[in-house]
Amino acid sequence: MFTGIVDHIATIKAISPIEDGLRFSISSNFNDLQLGESIAVDGACLTVTEINKGEFACDLSPETLRLTTAEQYQVGQAVNLERAMLATDRFGGHIVQGHVDQVAVLLEKKQHHDFCEMIFGVLNATDELRFVKKGSITLNGVSLTVNNCSETYVGVTLIPHTLERTNLSHLETGDKVNVEFDYVTHIVSENVKHMMSQLEAVHAS
Repeated sequence: MFTGIVDHIATIKAISPIEDGLRFSISSNFNDLQLGESIAVDGACLTVTEINKGEFACDLSPETLRLTTAEQYQVGQAVNLERAMLATDRFGGHIVQGHVDQVAVLLEKKQHHDFCEMIFGVLNATDELRFVKKGSITLNGVSLTVNNCSETYVGVTLIPHTLERTNLSHLETGDKVNVEFDYVTHIVSENVKHMMSQLEAVHAS
């Protein structure tokens, strides 16, 4: 479990193929990582499989590569890191599972003095029930508030601190990000869809 509060920006140091997937070596400021622990890399929950001085490795399955932007990563790329939260931690963001729902594309970027407004196109329009105005959303592992949304886009505003601490400041129009919808809206959406399908079945009979 994560909260969407990024600890620091790291760098991909190496990418190597493994059977049916890829292995990433990533720089890290963490000095007490443990083998097998979970870490969110751009919002995707991954397992630490190897630890070297100042770096750790994680293996990505075909499913993870398919659902995230990881297949497009290159050596030297900046990624956001967050360790799994402790039971004693402050809950600074919102409930984040590290399960990426889909990828979105940056459509528009507007600077408002020190703040930055970003509009992302949602590729899977059937998920419109999963984001609501003033609700939460996770982009590249960053907990954000939805400013505005429709069936095809979602807009957020980034404060200077977020721009400084995450790789969202590096985004340009056309770039893709990992999206995880709020856990609560996800559950509500699935239940609404289930009820609607049952009603349709009743009317059809």
